[in-house]
Amino acid sequence: MAHVNAWTNLHNAAADGDAPAAAQLLLTGVPVNAADEQGTTALHIATHSGHTVVVQVLLAAHAAVIAAYLEGFTALHEAAFKRHTAVLLLLLGAQAAVNAASTRGNTARTSPLAAPMQ
Repeated sequence: MAHVNAWTNLHNAAADGDAPAAAQLLLTGVPVNAADEQGTTALHIATHSGHTVVVQVLLAAHAAVIAAYLEGFTALHEAAFKRHTAVLLLLLGAQAAVNAASTRGNTARTSPLAAPMQ
């Protein structure tokens, strides 16, 4: 995982929900899995905000769905916590690990803050 000191322009595009900008940045060689000092990737950011099309762009570019930040939280944790069903389904389709546990032992299924998962 490539770490940088601050968010990249890809992180900014993910935060803004700007899928065309994210796609263009990836075409110019910005690493899809670039992470800041906390391990946060553009996929984490897009997932947190529910930017479904940006998530699709990042997954198509092989974003690491298993990448974890802070206390071991993955994009799937974010999708469950924020109740972004469409994003959650995309991540599951990309083989996100449903049982990946944070450092506190919470999974996307068991986090006390997560929406109930069927």
